[in-house]
Amino acid sequence: MKCPVCVDIDKKSQVFPGVTSVTCMGFQPYYDEDGKFHSHDPNWHSCSFRCSRGHEWIRNWRPGCLSCDYGKDEDKITIRKDDFMEYDD
Repeated sequence: MKCPVCVDIDKKSQVFPGVTSVTCMGFQPYYDEDGKFHSHDPNWHSCSFRCSRGHEWIRNWRPGCLSCDYGKDEDKITIRKDDFMEYDD
């Protein structure tokens, strides 16, 4: 993973993951008629991140199914613009 702010401003940084949480909804994986395994996990995963330049963001996603498009477009990054202070080299 790279810091999305540093990528935009063409800088390099180290990324440190923070707290991770997951919602707790049950689901039943299954094999379809062609024998492909589907795991349609409805739970949202959330993880905070901070880079060595002071940028902070949160990533929210649903795990995608390896056999179909379920969850493939459900990955969101929210940058906390008002909370960071940029550090120079």
